[in-house]
Amino acid sequence: MAGGCFHPGPGPHEQVGAIDRTLTLVLLDVLEIAVIVVAARLFGKVAQRLGQPALIGEVVAGIALGPSLLGLLPGRPDIRLFPSELTSYLRMLAELGPLLSAFMTARIAIHEIFGAFLFGASMPRQGARHFRRAILDRLGTTNSLVLLPVFFVIAGFNVELRNFTRVDLTSQLLLVLTAAGVGKLGGTFAGARLQRMTVRHSAAIAVLINTCGLTELVVLTVGNEVGIFDTDMFTIMVVVALATTMFCQPALGIIYPDRVIQEDIDAAAAAEPERLPDGPLPQSRGSVHLRARSYSDDSPSAFESSGLSESLGSSDSSESAASPEVAFCSSVSS
Repeated sequence: MAGGCFHPGPGPHEQVGAIDRTLTLVLLDVLEIAVIVVAARLFGKVAQRLGQPALIGEVVAGIALGPSLLGLLPGRPDIRLFPSELTSYLRMLAELGPLLSAFMTARIAIHEIFGAFLFGASMPRQGARHFRRAILDRLGTTNSLVLLPVFFVIAGFNVELRNFTRVDLTSQLLLVLTAAGVGKLGGTFAGARLQRMTVRHSAAIAVLINTCGLTELVVLTVGNEVGIFDTDMFTIMVVVALATTMFCQPALGIIYPDRVIQEDIDAAAAAEPERLPDGPLPQSRGSVHLRARSYSDDSPSAFESSGLSESLGSSDSSESAASPEVAFCSSVSS
């Protein structure tokens, strides 16, 4: 064409190549999701068999599929299986439910997680119990089997343990772990003792407060994405969250064993039977039900804790203004 330039469109071979690449990416995306879900379920079941929340296993699965373990193999299969161009789509899948609200907050320069939170906070409460129950029934299984495992595994991808062969990073990890443990355990124990609770009850609450769960990992992931943490600090914080949560189960079994729980339940039933519900209370360590009453030398102080549950979002605690009952729930993923 005179006086101009002719730009031919893509030829047949280029079009076929683009289609093949798109199909390859789609198939690889499906394979990634399958690998993530299977690994998360497998590691989660192993964690539950060991008395830990499934959250621990799901994050460990992400660490194993990332550069910390899979990346040690020749050829870097972690990069080939989980290329960076598809990881963002997996993260989007993990936030599928409140995606629109997250998109709107991202458009106004606020992180997507706050849009997701607002989406949940805007759900109706009064007069909508059946509506909320229907949503939970339809989305709960998909959320727990697919979306949450994908989110935790993606969080584990960013954990880089290979750098911790360096003495300075190992020292930082031990320092942060010590500060986190001593700060929560000591502060909670002292506060409980000031309220004249027994040593055993104070120690049990301190151990439960020391756990980290879903919220901590969400905050860490957001901080890592916006550049607040570098890879080493993100790894340190994730390891601390996992370690403090894994510490809870065995420590609580030693400090507050089932035998003592039953003794406290019997003592509370004998002291004030009208406060206890009819029928037996579940005694599984995964959902510890405490109904105890502790007395000091000068005046009684009631410590009644119902449903110290380790099930994420599954605790229903009520607090009566006419009684000194204290409801406490430690939420970590089950």
